[in-house]
Amino acid sequence: MPEPKQIEISASSRREFIKKSAVAVGGAVASGLPFETAFFTVTGERTEAVAARAWAGHLRLTRLLPIVTGPSAVWSLILAVAMLAFVFTVRRRREQRRRWEEEPEDQPGDDDGERPPDVR
Repeated sequence: MPEPKQIEISASSRREFIKKSAVAVGGAVASGLPFETAFFTVTGERTEAVAARAWAGHLRLTRLLPIVTGPSAVWSLILAVAMLAFVFTVRRRREQRRRWEEEPEDQPGDDDGERPPDVR
């Protein structure tokens, strides 16, 4: 997997290549070549292939976005967070009960009110 710095350099190189290619394609079109021919001459790729690659990323995002942000996904996330909160609360209560049970019993008449009645 490429490092973040490599990805940054790659993206920067790609932007620079696109700028230079755009100038070269524009110059070739200005000299009288059809756009598709000028584009292929400069980049070595057909316009259809480049457009298909660009649209593939866009379509992937537009298909995924409604699924992730839809009402079902949002409510599923809310329910998952609520279940996690419930599990952690139950664990915390069990731990507190365990600690209470490990404490020595209070002496009769020594009611300091710290330990609640044993309710289960």
